[in-house]
Amino acid sequence: MRALVLWSLVVCCAHLRAPAQWTLARHVVDGGLPQNSIRGLAFDDLGQLWLTTEGGLVRYDGRNLQAFSSLSDSVILDDRLGDMLADIDGALYFVDASRSLYRVGADGPERVVEGRVFGSQRGRSGGLLPSVEAYTLIHHDKEAKRPDLKVHDHAVQVIALGKDRWVELTPKLMRAIVDGHVVRTQPMDVNPLNGFALKGHAYVLGKDGRIERYDPRTGAFLEMARTGPWPKGEALRVVWNVPSGEVYVLSNEELWSLRIDDHGIARAELILGALPEGTRVNVVVRSPDGERLFLGTGTKGLYIYARARFSTVRNSSAPPNSVANSFYALAPWDDSTVFCPPGWLASSAGFGSVQLSGMRSADRHFLHMDRRRRAWLGSSSRLQVMDPLTGALLWSDTVVGSPSASVEQGDTVWVAGRQGLAAIVNDRVVRHLRRPTSEYRKVPTDIAFGPDGRLWLATGEGVYAWHLGTDQVEPVPGLQRIYARTFHRSGAHMFIGTYGQGVFVAGKAGVVRLPLDRAKATLHVHAFVPDANGNLWLPTNSGLYRVREEQVVRYLSDPKAMPYFGQHGPSEGIAVREFNGGCSPSFLRLANGQVVLPTIDGLVWFRPEEVPDPSPTGAVRLAAVSVNGIRQAVSGDLRLTGWDAHVEVTVAMPFWGEPEELQWRYRLIGLPRAQGPIADDGTVVLERLPSGDFDLEVEVAGGSGPRTVRLLHIEVVPPLYARWWAVLAIALLLTMAVVLLVRFRIRQLERNRQLLEAIVEERTDDLRRTNAALQREVQVKDRLVSILSHDIVSPLRFIAQVAGRSTRGPLGHDTEELRGVLHDIHSSSDKLYVNARNILSWIKHQDGRIAVVREEVDLHELVGAVLGQFQRADGVRITNAVPAGTMVRTDPRILSIILQNLVANAVVHAGGEVHVGSQALPEAWTVTVTDNGPGMSAKARAMFEERLQGEAKRHGERTTTDRPGLGHVIVADLLRLLDGSLLLGTPPGGGTEIEIRLPRHPDASEN
Repeated sequence: MRALVLWSLVVCCAHLRAPAQWTLARHVVDGGLPQNSIRGLAFDDLGQLWLTTEGGLVRYDGRNLQAFSSLSDSVILDDRLGDMLADIDGALYFVDASRSLYRVGADGPERVVEGRVFGSQRGRSGGLLPSVEAYTLIHHDKEAKRPDLKVHDHAVQVIALGKDRWVELTPKLMRAIVDGHVVRTQPMDVNPLNGFALKGHAYVLGKDGRIERYDPRTGAFLEMARTGPWPKGEALRVVWNVPSGEVYVLSNEELWSLRIDDHGIARAELILGALPEGTRVNVVVRSPDGERLFLGTGTKGLYIYARARFSTVRNSSAPPNSVANSFYALAPWDDSTVFCPPGWLASSAGFGSVQLSGMRSADRHFLHMDRRRRAWLGSSSRLQVMDPLTGALLWSDTVVGSPSASVEQGDTVWVAGRQGLAAIVNDRVVRHLRRPTSEYRKVPTDIAFGPDGRLWLATGEGVYAWHLGTDQVEPVPGLQRIYARTFHRSGAHMFIGTYGQGVFVAGKAGVVRLPLDRAKATLHVHAFVPDANGNLWLPTNSGLYRVREEQVVRYLSDPKAMPYFGQHGPSEGIAVREFNGGCSPSFLRLANGQVVLPTIDGLVWFRPEEVPDPSPTGAVRLAAVSVNGIRQAVSGDLRLTGWDAHVEVTVAMPFWGEPEELQWRYRLIGLPRAQGPIADDGTVVLERLPSGDFDLEVEVAGGSGPRTVRLLHIEVVPPLYARWWAVLAIALLLTMAVVLLVRFRIRQLERNRQLLEAIVEERTDDLRRTNAALQREVQVKDRLVSILSHDIVSPLRFIAQVAGRSTRGPLGHDTEELRGVLHDIHSSSDKLYVNARNILSWIKHQDGRIAVVREEVDLHELVGAVLGQFQRADGVRITNAVPAGTMVRTDPRILSIILQNLVANAVVHAGGEVHVGSQALPEAWTVTVTDNGPGMSAKARAMFEERLQGEAKRHGERTTTDRPGLGHVIVADLLRLLDGSLLLGTPPGGGTEIEIRLPRHPDASEN
């Protein structure tokens, strides 16, 4: 109990008045500043921050730093800039080292007064400037009405009270000026450099902290009453004075804010307890929303302090390398304290330990504190209820096994675990649903009563509903097979957060999946934390988000009304972006209004209602316009001639929050396809715009709904060639060109057609020749098969039969019988020889290898040589009746083959006599081969004549004697080579007569 009392004292002391908590960021040269020495800071009416440095002027909108210097802007004469000033009307000015005065415009600096340096005088303004005329009179007018201004003190500080009234402070006196005239001079006994103006009055701050108001009408100094804590030190220094009524005072290493209330009482507030080390703070200014503080230093650049609306508390007492800062169960201890198993108490000020017997053995993954301040925990496979103050065990049961989720409704505590679900009233189980499982995905991670009155269970395999009347558990339609993590009931809607699948909303219209944020962090949502401002806070694996619940409800009925997800991160005090999705419960709302969220490394504390809306609210302006790379004057209108222009528009808006918060899009009204997100640098690119009028709009998303700003009107005038008369002329020219082109193409097509026909005809002829060659080859094959079967196979069969017959029976010694057998074999062999030679000749002819070579030939000798091959034919008398000395011009080889075949056939079929004769005719030579055999049948004669004429017809069934032999084929083919002809006849005594005619004068081309 003593430990608890000490812990309460620690918590109470931590809530005593303390300076606001801030997060810190810094900009230096490496981050875009032209120089680290900052002399002045001020916000303009658009919310942009302007900085004067010793390297030029800088504009800062929270995302981009833009520098203006003598190198980039001809307006600035000297880059070594001094104070930033504000006049009575709020316009901003700055000065350079030569005391030139510049006005800060929306798009950059404007020179007002060109400076002239007077020795080493460096007058100070105190932050306020009466008017441009007053500045000129004080610093530049050598012929002024006031002769005392010709000799200035080393430093003069001006305190503006109006456009024509001001007070000048010097180290020794104070002057009151009205309309350029000194109306009063007053000796000073306080440090005059600590003067400032508030609400139209001049004040001085002494070294001892005393503050006095100066009355220029009487010259009197009135000491102001002050209350509360007050800055102390021997060198108090005023660093800034702005028209908003705030004055900042540096005291040792602290920064204070000074103000005078409506009752004339001075009040001070400690803003920063520690200033940047190792440098001088030159100027301080607060952002218009009060959430950020900007410090300009002498050598270390710009410091940005952001108000920490969140605090991340870690347990520094935990053992090293432990998981003490990764929490899996929480419970409220009192109005401002949280209990974390096994024995830690935490507040927004820190951690402390508490010794509770029996608590350290409890499961760290489940904790429920009921309305009677009793702790429900899991231990092994049991559910336990304990007194957290004494650690006494009050009740225990195994009804649900190891518990995993709970919800309290009136006097009933509903608990889910690995063994099922149970409703417990006054430590008695009144309802029990047994659902044992050993799979972690089936164990409920959250339970809540749904809009349908049933108890909903979130599991890794979907959402189920327990109907209390029938004890039936059914999957909720539309929520099957999702990894459900957490529930939030809001009226008729049930919000379901999942692991990796986003947020679902179930209601009367069914189940709707919400769109994701831009970074897709809301894929994993661990809790829904409602606040009094209508927001739902969503801790995720990648940061803390919030969305207006009314926007979600609107999206359910209108999918085009996209909800805005605002993000909060490190700049606001959230040290760890990854929140813990395995904690039960997933968040706590304490009685003092604080919300506690577990992360993987500490607890995040905040008051949701006190966190400002992070939505961008700054003024959207047109920063730059360029056409085809040429910069244009920035105005609300742009006129383009032609359609090929490359237009770049830069839009700007001051925004100081997390970069992901700025969600803006552009849209070109009049051209639906021209729309999309704006780039990080604010650039919008428009190309090839058609003729017409368009308006460029920028839509900025926010928690209160989208905000639309119309920035630029674009008029695209068609070029001359696109005017109606030019279009008509071009159309006529094109029509004529088309007609001429069509005619030209028709002629060209006709020529191509003729050419194609010629090519087709040529190809057709080639095909015909090829087809004829193929037919000839087929015929050759057929002929060869027929010839082989008749002229080769038959003699072979005959020789085989004769030889076989001779071997089966003894021949004896009969010489005549043996001579007859040998005669048969000799005859058949000769026939085979002749046929084989004929086949070779015929094949050569078919292959085209027989060339005609004509020469003078003695026909008598040629016939004699041919007949000499047949002289041994038994029983046949062969006569050469060709006159000796008969000379014929022909090819002797081809003619010999022809005669050999004719004589061979005549010898075979002769009755005993073969006669060869010749005759000289006027136009030809004739050679006649006559035999006295049986003669050729009519069919054989017809087929031979067909062969001679190059035809081949079928004549029904052919006999052996009817079939033309190979000799006839060769004779017919070779006669064509000699341009000869052949006649068949029958001599008077019977037999066959064949007459060959050879031309006397063949064409020279055949030689």
